[in-house]
Amino acid sequence: MQYKKYFLLIKITSYSLIYFLIVSYYPFTQKLKTYNKNTIVIDLVHKEFDDDFFTDNDFYYTSLKLGSFVSYPKYSQYLKESYKGIPLNDSTAFYHSIDDRFLQSELFEHGDLSNEEKEWYLAHKYEDTLNVSKVKLKPTIIILIGFYKNTQFMIADANRNKDFGDDVKFEYDINFRKYPYLMIDFLNKQPVVEYTYEDCYKGNIHSYNRRFIIYPDRYNPYSDSYRNNNKKQREYFSILKFRDFWKGEITINNEEIEFYYHGYSNRYGLLYVKPKSVPYKRNSTSFDSQYSHKNYTNDKFNDTITIAGNRYKVDSINREISKLYMREVGKTKHFGHEVGSYIKNIEFKNLEEKQFKINDVINNKKYTLLEFWGTWCGPCLEMTPKLKRLQNNYSSILHIVSIAVDEDINSVKKYVAKHNLNWNFGYISSKRNSVNTNPIVKELNIKYFPTFILIDSNGKVISRGGTDSFEDVVNILKQ
Repeated sequence: MQYKKYFLLIKITSYSLIYFLIVSYYPFTQKLKTYNKNTIVIDLVHKEFDDDFFTDNDFYYTSLKLGSFVSYPKYSQYLKESYKGIPLNDSTAFYHSIDDRFLQSELFEHGDLSNEEKEWYLAHKYEDTLNVSKVKLKPTIIILIGFYKNTQFMIADANRNKDFGDDVKFEYDINFRKYPYLMIDFLNKQPVVEYTYEDCYKGNIHSYNRRFIIYPDRYNPYSDSYRNNNKKQREYFSILKFRDFWKGEITINNEEIEFYYHGYSNRYGLLYVKPKSVPYKRNSTSFDSQYSHKNYTNDKFNDTITIAGNRYKVDSINREISKLYMREVGKTKHFGHEVGSYIKNIEFKNLEEKQFKINDVINNKKYTLLEFWGTWCGPCLEMTPKLKRLQNNYSSILHIVSIAVDEDINSVKKYVAKHNLNWNFGYISSKRNSVNTNPIVKELNIKYFPTFILIDSNGKVISRGGTDSFEDVVNILKQ
């Protein structure tokens, strides 16, 4: 068993960074632990401040969504009167974590939650968030967001003492909020705040001690107030991003495999499973589509994963997020979205709204490229010339099937006709959120547009990813 010493060191900078030093030992290369038949247990270790896995691709599982108190005037007035340490400012607003469910209790206490709303929460099994409940959770975290001259600042009362004066103050240039994802390296140098929150499940409370930063994002779609089109309020939009995760490693068939878990609790999270030999790729759709797996339901993962040639079903993660349980399901032919799995004989609707199946297309050529795109997607449209060249250069061995995920099939028809596109097209309606429940989108794990899936004549997935992996497709065709 190998042991590895690791250090977490955050340097002090002009932004008053907190200085951490953590020294720890952990058996990073485990032998497989089996409990019952075919069950494998992977030990997970809580780690902090890993630059590689500070991702922005899935807000829900790596962030706390922030909501404004603007619609709760009585509680807002209480905050203004009771909180100390508010710095000099031109304007401020109070925000809270939407995921902290204790908030309903405080709103009811101060008169911003009516009896009818209280009854609604009780009827929908939110009783653990109200004063009448036997289960008491810690109060929500209060966050102050404001402006001073050309600076936007934000402070979280992480120790819940109603005083911002002893908390970390994040400061950003006023224009930072427009392009935060171009500044990942700068964000990696921000101070890290320690915060403990509670999650209640089936009457039981579990505490999670986390690390986070806050930064502005004017176009954050996961803000509680994003859709109200309140221009002034959007200026305050920010994200509370977790800067910690859980990691485990095992060896299967002499191959070292890494597990990375981000999430709000053991029930809601994002799991990466990859060979240790595969480097992490920041903001790569091809990397994410191949190695990320969501915990979709309260207790279970839905994904079956190929590891070192074997198939495994990830069953669950324990409440402490210290152990991950999975079981081997054999080497049988697997249908799914990963490289090495097989595409089912999926049925599509073409632009004439007639049905066709994928097996009708793939059998008589060596490869088929499935493209998921839309006329609303700028990066998709930029790929049109490259797809036309691909069709012209490799038509003897390649089919292209472009599946438009769009609101209006006529927009797709017009685009195809305008650009003289002469390959197979399919259509999936995106109206009324139907795309979120579409079985093809779910089956093939389509999260980004465009997504390219290259399959062989047997339906086996050879390559998949976004625009960053398109050259991989070209190189395979050249062989």
